[in-house]
Amino acid sequence: MQVNWHPWATNPLDFVAGHSRDDCELISRSGEAVRISQYGTDFVVTIGDWREITGSNVNTCYYLNLNEVRIA
Repeated sequence: MQVNWHPWATNPLDFVAGHSRDDCELISRSGEAVRISQYGTDFVVTIGDWREITGSNVNTCYYLNLNEVRIA
C-alpha cells in the first residue's frame, strides 16, 4: 500500500518501536525492509543495510516519500 508520509497523516513516529503501528512491515520501492527508530531526538531510517539519520519529523517524511516507503 502506497503511503503519503506527513506529520499530520501517516506520521513516522507511529512506526517507531513501541508505538501504535510498529508491527506494520515497511518496504522500500526496491522491496528492501525498512525500519524506523530514534536516536535521541533524531529519527533513523534503515533501508536494507543502509542507515540514514534523517533528523526531524518533516525531514523523515521527505526521506520516506523520496524512497517510496510503503506498508507491505
